Amino acid sequence: KDEMIDIAKNKGFYFVETSRGDCFEIAKDDLADFIILETERCGHSVDIAVYTPYREDEAILTTYGWFLNTIKPKLREEIIERLVSLQTYQETPREVKVFDNDVFVQIIDSDIKDIKFDQFFKQYFEEEEETYSEPDDFDYGEVDINDYDEDEEDEDDDDDIDDI
Repeated sequence: KDEMIDIAKNKGFYFVETSRGDCFEIAKDDLADFIILETERCGHSVDIAVYTPYREDEAILTTYGWFLNTIKPKLREEIIERLVSLQTYQETPREVKVFDNDVFVQIIDSDIKDIKFDQFFKQYFEEEEETYSEPDDFDYGEVDINDYDEDEEDEDDDDDIDDI
């Protein structure tokens, strides 16, 4: 319990849900290693969804086996180098402390209720808004559908067919 409180206050943690119905909490720094270890433990037949306490209703990352399926761009920058080195066996995974949901439930109301989780996770969700927002002054231009003439044919196209 004390270790989970320390991680929550100083490092941040993720909620992890697997396609096998398992739910865990892991330290933020252990994400790449957890993906590899959990996938190997399940014989490469598990998908993983990762959530943050900052925004619990939206997965920050999903996997197909140990391959990334969806991921926030900033998070990808943080884990991709380690994840690839683990996938290609250039490095071995570190031991990962996995917490059961029961531990989290014990501490949520009393010991960590005042933690500002945005200090660990807000950056991932802000980037998405900046990345996909359009400038107000962007000019899409105008397209006139009458500019295209369907009757025009490219003479070279006929030659290509004859050569075959």
